[in-house]
Amino acid sequence: MKKFVSLLLVVLMIASVSVVAIIPVSAAADQNKYGDVKKVSDSDINMSDAMNTEPAWANALAIPLTRNSADDATAAHGTVYLLWSDTAYYAFYDITDTTIMGSIGKAEAQSPWIEDSCEFFIDADNAGTFCDQFRVDTQGVPSYYPDAGAWPDDMKIGVTDISGLDPVPANYMSWAVKVDKPNNKYYIKMKITFYSSVTAKDVGVNFQLNDVTDADGTMSNTWAAGNEATSWDVNLYGYVTLVNDPAYVAPVTDVAAPADTNAPAAVADTAAPVAATPISAPITGDNSLAIFAVMVIAAAGVVIFRKKMSVK
Repeated sequence: MKKFVSLLLVVLMIASVSVVAIIPVSAAADQNKYGDVKKVSDSDINMSDAMNTEPAWANALAIPLTRNSADDATAAHGTVYLLWSDTAYYAFYDITDTTIMGSIGKAEAQSPWIEDSCEFFIDADNAGTFCDQFRVDTQGVPSYYPDAGAWPDDMKIGVTDISGLDPVPANYMSWAVKVDKPNNKYYIKMKITFYSSVTAKDVGVNFQLNDVTDADGTMSNTWAAGNEATSWDVNLYGYVTLVNDPAYVAPVTDVAAPADTNAPAAVADTAAPVAATPISAPITGDNSLAIFAVMVIAAAGVVIFRKKMSVK
């Protein structure tokens, strides 16, 4: 009995180790999940249009950006919408800002975060140890910086060398911006193509709004609701799951089958109709005798044929 119990304990221990070994471990997975991000084809998104007019955005994951560093209810706030493709991460920011400042020259001074702008942090491995930062401001100036990068050597800013730093390469990202100052609104669309490929998986993410309120650069930051991460707290980032469910399926239009051009054309019969030859009706008006006669003749023929066959 003791041997049996010992053997059972060994089996249970092995099974426990096996189960633990197959459970994926991720630092970011301990944080909150924002939701699933649906997939698009790159042709579904028009990057020459700063608005989210494409049908796919109706099925994008929406994440509210309302947690402000100064607890200021009037600070910039809004929503970021996410989609993905095999080549890119897509983000659309719909922002309300009562103090849209425009450019105050901070980008040129190597301080692009001190501009009204949106930032997208991506922990592509969802490991909670490293991220890449992508930013676009309301003037359409982009920037890129890696977590723990060498300052300022690893920072890239602008589409030209406006700050003494290398410009953001075209294969890193593309963007579009629309500012509606009378209505206290601005919109930024990003397409992040920095990574060699994108696949369905968990991805750590963080979002930041930089809200400048005066020309001196006084500002606050706004992040996603329900999360404690600030700019570079990668281990505290929430995460999303990239799924293969399509965000948009083009409607199928019924198309009539093409006509068979090889089929012979129908030719109308223009010949004059031929009059039927009239058949005289039996004099008696009864054809039963004629039918009987035909049956007798046929029977006689069969008898004669059989006799000839038997003679042979």
